[in-house]
Amino acid sequence: MSQRYTVILWLLIVTSFPLRAQWIQIPQLQGAPFQAISTGTLTDSKGTRHVSGTVARNNAGSSYVEMRDIGTGQLVVILITDVPGRQSITLECAKRWYAIQPLPGITAHTNAHPSPVEQAAAAAHNFPRHKEDNGTIDDVSFLGTKEIEGIATLGTLETKRKSGASAPDATLERWVSSELQVILLSKSHDAVQGTDHTTALSQI
Repeated sequence: MSQRYTVILWLLIVTSFPLRAQWIQIPQLQGAPFQAISTGTLTDSKGTRHVSGTVARNNAGSSYVEMRDIGTGQLVVILITDVPGRQSITLECAKRWYAIQPLPGITAHTNAHPSPVEQAAAAAHNFPRHKEDNGTIDDVSFLGTKEIEGIATLGTLETKRKSGASAPDATLERWVSSELQVILLSKSHDAVQGTDHTTALSQI
């Protein structure tokens, strides 16, 4: 079994309707602490809803997510990945419920990332990507580099469409920090479901 785990932390879109979830990966990375405000926006036929909260990782690679209902300010959920304690902790505040999940093989790794120029050159070399499977065409292109909150990021755009269709059924734009190994900005559009979803990290 691999000694490196990537724990998926769920960022909840809180509405008066059933909860919707958007997930973000926060790798267990040593020596790259950060704290940020995570904001998610979901728009569909029912309107636009927002949620925000704190996301953080310490020097040991442990991570913390605190999500609040942006309308009421109510704390909804706290998610913790405890690397030294080899466990994950989930607290659902409204339900007054928590769970502790052992992670016996979890460990943090170090990140020897190249310079932004080297990163961009390597990324450009890997794109574009094209795949066709069961009548669905999946294309991924490289958008280049840009700074978000003073942090260098690399961007990609993924589109999915049915074979023969001119317009995509879904698009996903992502801007990733190689230094922090997290997505700083994600924008998705689903033409079939009629949804737009944006997740962004700010005040990093």
